Amino acid sequence: PGLGELGGGVVADVGYSRSDCFQRALGINPEDADQWVAFGLAGGGVIDGISYTIHDCYLRALRLRPEHAAAWDLLGVVGGDVVAGVSYGPEDCFVK
Repeated sequence: PGLGELGGGVVADVGYSRSDCFQRALGINPEDADQWVAFGLAGGGVIDGISYTIHDCYLRALRLRPEHAAAWDLLGVVGGDVVAGVSYGPEDCFVK
């Protein structure tokens, strides 16, 4: 597991929160759907000056990997949304 999955930690005498770790990881590779899901689970935050809510993180993961089961489940937990032009309610997300 990465440092973010372990709840954060200290690297070279600098402390990083769980969210900090995912922000740094996504700053390096913003195309990693798994990291977007993890960032959402950590509460979201700001990357490159753009604020991402928990909801935004799951949507971003699904744009990158439409079949991402965990992202669908979590999107359902936060109420669903429009994905690729189709509206999904919570139940629809759980079925996906």
